[in-house]
Amino acid sequence: MTDVVAVDVGTSSVRAVRYDAGGRVTEEARRPLRILVPRSDRCEHDPAALGAAFDDVLREVCASSPPDGVCIGTYLHGLLPIDSSGLDLGPIQLWCDDRAAAEAANLRRRDAASLLHERTGCPPHGSYPRERLAWMAAHDRRRFDAADRFVSPKAWLIGRLSGRVVEDEATASGSGLFDLEKRCWSREALSAASIDGGRLADVVPTDAIVGTVVDDAARRTGLPAGTPIVAGAGDGMLAAVGSGADMPGTLSITIGTSAALRVVPDAPPRPAIPALWCYVLDRSRFVLGAASNNGAAVLEWARRRWAPEFESVDALEAAIRSRVETPERADLLVLPFVRGERAPFYEPGYGLAISGAVTAIDKLDLIAATWRGVATHLALLFEEIERAAGASSPTAESVKVIASGGGFRSPLLAQTIADAIGRELLVPEDLEASARGAWILGRRALGDGDDPAWRSPIRLRVTPHAARHERFQRDLERHRRALDLMRPIWRRLAQGTV
Repeated sequence: MTDVVAVDVGTSSVRAVRYDAGGRVTEEARRPLRILVPRSDRCEHDPAALGAAFDDVLREVCASSPPDGVCIGTYLHGLLPIDSSGLDLGPIQLWCDDRAAAEAANLRRRDAASLLHERTGCPPHGSYPRERLAWMAAHDRRRFDAADRFVSPKAWLIGRLSGRVVEDEATASGSGLFDLEKRCWSREALSAASIDGGRLADVVPTDAIVGTVVDDAARRTGLPAGTPIVAGAGDGMLAAVGSGADMPGTLSITIGTSAALRVVPDAPPRPAIPALWCYVLDRSRFVLGAASNNGAAVLEWARRRWAPEFESVDALEAAIRSRVETPERADLLVLPFVRGERAPFYEPGYGLAISGAVTAIDKLDLIAATWRGVATHLALLFEEIERAAGASSPTAESVKVIASGGGFRSPLLAQTIADAIGRELLVPEDLEASARGAWILGRRALGDGDDPAWRSPIRLRVTPHAARHERFQRDLERHRRALDLMRPIWRRLAQGTV
């Protein structure tokens, strides 16, 4: 067996994991990451803090024995300008950063918008580096001109380990700048971003050995000098692999800080499906999906905002369970977009919206309606994914729905999602499957092949409750109507015309 250290860089933490030959966790280290919000439309990471957390978790898990290799997964859509020596030139812009909303709106109005979506898999939206590079060219010209290259956080971390800054195809495909079929930077997308390809990193397959650990990195991380480094992929792609959702006849729902639904086709859809994105998974497969900015972090936001006397979301669950499962307030509807939103419309300006007799609302009813709002919106996206996957499956019911992400530690959230979509959820033992996916990819790259048994086993099956699903179906129709009513208002708010 090849002993690969897997590193999973998420929005809220960095985690390093080692596994035994059967896929059981033997060592694990985690460090928190702080999201910086210097302005209401900014979401950033401090590169120094990320680098320190990355070094710390590796040093901790490598203390007992040297590994045979390391493979890294990170969140998608991060953007970092660096100089010619690889040093950072400012904060990392995160996927939830909204500074480029106007650039996304401008791109959406272009005749070439549909073509760009089809070529790159990425619909026009401010979460993509494509739009944020255009913003930097217009509004942060000093930093834009000073940068030698613009890279993902993972390319930068690989550079710190190996001295070679490279992007993997999966992470590159989440930038809005990568041609899915040609597997290279897209000339049309580069033009839209006001940049030439020479200012981006070289791109390699996800299973490429990109180099080995250099002496300076060995001192910082505890990885022996000369340890092979596997390119890796984005955390969402790796979660699909680690949870078994890359197997035929599967669909995945991941809930962490944000949320995403994914299916693995052999080719991108043609024409592109407006509500969905498509990224590279590996040398022959793709990931088709939809993402929501509003996952478990919204539930924590609701607790802090409306019921801070509960110390955690876990403590709050018992108090709201009956209100989530059988709400008494039929008039209460929450569109839970406290972090804006991506799918299905990829438009700026989305915000929290509450419908009902607000002055008469008990705060626990409001929190319960927020939980239901998160689940209802994911049910809307689930329908889009099911339609996209339907052509390749005998019947929709034959598709296994696999849950992953820390949000599914909550039994109430798991049951609520199952009730909302009306399908059985398969919950694996290893909920944080991105690290497992990196471990599997690393073993494959270093010559161990691949074994379906390395995917996390299923520990729980969550069956939907028929009556509660019927209630969610009614909620879903109200949710759709509310979106139709609010979209023009949010659009005008984003344009400053209200």
